[in-house]
Amino acid sequence: MVLFAFGLDYSSVIPASLIIATTPVFDVLAAVIFLSERITQVHKIGIFLGLLGSLVLIVTPGLFGEETFSFNLFGNLLLLISIALGTIFVIGAKELFRKYSPLTLGTYSFLISTILFAPFALAEFVAEPGWISQVSLVSWAAILFSGIFASFLAYLLFEWGLSRASVQLIAPMSYLTPMISIVIGITLLGEKLHLLSIFSGLIILLGVYLATYQKPHHHLHKRHR
Repeated sequence: MVLFAFGLDYSSVIPASLIIATTPVFDVLAAVIFLSERITQVHKIGIFLGLLGSLVLIVTPGLFGEETFSFNLFGNLLLLISIALGTIFVIGAKELFRKYSPLTLGTYSFLISTILFAPFALAEFVAEPGWISQVSLVSWAAILFSGIFASFLAYLLFEWGLSRASVQLIAPMSYLTPMISIVIGITLLGEKLHLLSIFSGLIILLGVYLATYQKPHHHLHKRHR
């Protein structure tokens, strides 16, 4: 998470999004190599369409002149390392779930994270001890939301889902992230939605549908049981 945060800080929005969009590729590749999970032809087509839709969606602002590609090698490298480490977590967690519950893994993950983050927090407090008094109520609310919902509950639900689904099923769900970002951008930031964004969103949905097809978790299989 530290590498991810610094990577976003040093990189610009579009290249960062492009790199993040490659996460399912890393996940599926690692699942095939380390977990021997099978990939069907339909699954491959779904992943390709999902990645294609994500790329089109990401470059849309650049096509309309709203943003430019400003690649930062250092920031992009940090993001790539972060994604690689995240993939290792996904693969390792699948093995750990055979022995431990998602709540147990989540508890130890946050405990270790707290210990690792503590020196950085202490260093910032020593450098500027009065920063706490300058934090507004809105900022405190954002911090609480990030800690409770975006961190604790999000990771707990992710690990719970990871313990009950294959890596290949979870990986394509990352394609939904750009779509969620669009909704939040329109409702909270007043950003514009172009026709190309809608088209790419439909491609993403089709990709997710095909990527999860012929899986026991797919709704069509559940319906015929």
